[in-house]
Amino acid sequence: MNKIRFSIRNKILIGNIIINLLIIICTCLVIYNKVSTSYTSTATQNTIETVKVTSSTLNGNLLNIIDLDSSESYACTVLQESLKQLITQTSSESVYILAERDGKYYYLIDSDGNTAVEVESEFISEIQRALNGDSFSSDQIEQYKGASVITYLR
Repeated sequence: MNKIRFSIRNKILIGNIIINLLIIICTCLVIYNKVSTSYTSTATQNTIETVKVTSSTLNGNLLNIIDLDSSESYACTVLQESLKQLITQTSSESVYILAERDGKYYYLIDSDGNTAVEVESEFISEIQRALNGDSFSSDQIEQYKGASVITYLR
């Protein structure tokens, strides 16, 4: 039986290589974590600022008169145009306006031109908190239907 023998120099070299690889892997994991946390924090802040700008620039009186079947109304058209302008001015891909109608929650208007789409049940508790005056913000970027989403409800 042949045994592979390593000289002391090679044993030290192999040990150094393994230690260096472990250090590199740990460093990469720490850097990834820091960058990911920083990116998420920045994206969340951008989302919050977009919501604040949106809520301060939209005409609330128009929101109160929109019905579920009024997608062609003046109020709906004006609000959709306002949302489209906000999208072009911010780094967001879409903005939704939620409302309660007939005891159910709807995406009343969105920046893509959709109207009166019922909200999925998994978001109801957060929406109820927001409508009761408590802002809600997701603390991480979530994957939902193939998109990266940060939720902020105000």
